[in-house]
Parts: sequence; C-alpha cells; structure tokens
Amino acid sequence: MQIVRIALLAACAATFATPAAAAVITFDDATPGHYYTDTGPTIDGFRFVAGPAWGGNPPYNLHSYRILRQGEHPNADPKGQTLRIANTNTMVTVSKIDGSTFELVSIDLADAFNTGDITIGATLFFNTVDGWTSETVYLDHLRELQTFTFNRAGLLSFSVANTREWSNYSLQFDNVVIGDPVVPGTPGGVPEPAAWAMLIAGFGLVGSAMRRRRAVPA
Repeated sequence: MQIVRIALLAACAATFATPAAAAVITFDDATPGHYYTDTGPTIDGFRFVAGPAWGGNPPYNLHSYRILRQGEHPNADPKGQTLRIANTNTMVTVSKIDGSTFELVSIDLADAFNTGDITIGATLFFNTVDGWTSETVYLDHLRELQTFTFNRAGLLSFSVANTREWSNYSLQFDNVVIGDPVVPGTPGGVPEPAAWAMLIAGFGLVGSAMRRRRAVPA
C-alpha cells in the first residue's frame, strides 16, 4: 500500500507542476506588405503595433514594419515569413488583444538586411503592472535568425527596437514563443493531458489496491 501512496503522490505532483505547452507565433499566415501604426495584423490573439523608439517622433508614415514573404530579400527565415522593422527609429510593441498578461519565453532576431556582417544590438522593453524594464542583447556575425531567451512573465506588452549605439541598423524577428500566465500562488499552469493521465492512473492503482484488501479473508 505504501508503494501505491508514493505513486499517487508522484502523479499529483507531476499533474500540478507541469505547465501548459508554449505557443509559437509566426508570421507565415499574415498578409505580406507594409503596416503602419495601429494597422498591423492580429495573430493568435496578439496585436503588433509600430511606434517611435527612443523618444523620437518621425512622420507617421515612418512608424511601420513589413511582413516579408518567404524567399523575399532580405527575409532571414528560409522556411517562412518574418516581421521586418522598417527603420531605425521605430519599435514594434506586442500585446494581447484582450489586455491579459502573458509570458515571453523567447524570440528569434536578425538584422534587417540579413547580412550577418555587423554586430547589432536589440533592446526589448517589458511592460508589467509594476512598470517598465529592459534588456539588451547582441546578434552574432551570423546570417538568418538567432534565438534569444527571456522568460519574462506577467507582461502586459513588450517592445522590440534596435539599440541607440546601432541606430543605423534595424531588426527583423520571428518565432515569438509565448507561455501561459501562471496564477499567483500556484506552482504551474494548466496541466498537460499526459499529466492528467498520470493522475488518473494513480487513482486507479489506489482503487485496485483497496479492492484487493477487501478480498483478503479475515
């Protein structure tokens, strides 16, 4: 019976500690072309909005980005489309349409021209109920996309922009990995189906053991 109890406890722990699988936002189904402030597509419940970076205020038509087709120069994703920030004084802000919080797990970045011959910096701004924070990363001298992991939870939005010291170069990005928000006071998100299966199997073991005990003559 002790072994059964241990199995049940392990199943319960796996069930409620296993977070839901992350979602990957790509631009493969978005209509290619230029998008300006408040005109961008909504993808998987997220909005992508272009705006001024670093306190700048260029003309309205400069706040834009472009969805690059697969194979279109200078797309850095050989297997799909990317979002290319149109100029160096623009940032793209990502938020959920319903205003709820989310987690940014990782994002793939490349320089706007996919040259791989410059070391360009990217600054991400993270907006939470407690205010703004930022983190800067630097691309290596490589062509195509590079993955950067952030694991920032409780976000209302985040923004992507080039760094000030690399103001002559812009960015493109793809494969935005989003995690479900974790409810405060709980160890994880929504259990995976496999975790539920483990829990049900544990209950089955307990029931089987109890039936065997009742069957043993006194």
